[in-house]
Amino acid sequence: MLCRLVLIAMLLFALASCASEPEPRETVKHFLQSLREDTTSYDYLSQLLDLNELVTENSIYTYDSTMSFSANKQGLVSSLQKDGDVRTRWIKNQIILGDVEILGDTATVEVSFIDKTVVPVKQFYNKMGVHLVDGRWKVFSLRLF
Repeated sequence: MLCRLVLIAMLLFALASCASEPEPRETVKHFLQSLREDTTSYDYLSQLLDLNELVTENSIYTYDSTMSFSANKQGLVSSLQKDGDVRTRWIKNQIILGDVEILGDTATVEVSFIDKTVVPVKQFYNKMGVHLVDGRWKVFSLRLF
């Protein structure tokens, strides 16, 4: 009887773990997959990205003070969509996800962009910042290191 209770408890724990929100690495993976698969609608990206933070980060998008905040967010998203300059530049590379470092409600995910179109091959090492927003992991920093 005790074995059954332990087995049931383990099963419930496993199910609860599967039902929880994705880990930071999964959020970054889904974001990068959306670029490859061109599933980069504004609504979908806003589920994976903290657009309010990214728009002012100035790593892949330069904030335009002559435009509204929402127009700047749309500009950032446009750079990640179909013919956007960031999407076009990133998807030509092989992308490899590395280690994750979690510190409370913030994490970094190592991402390498490998450009095989040049000789010698170039690797651009990056750490994307991810944090919890309303119980979900969202990318808030795309800054290259």
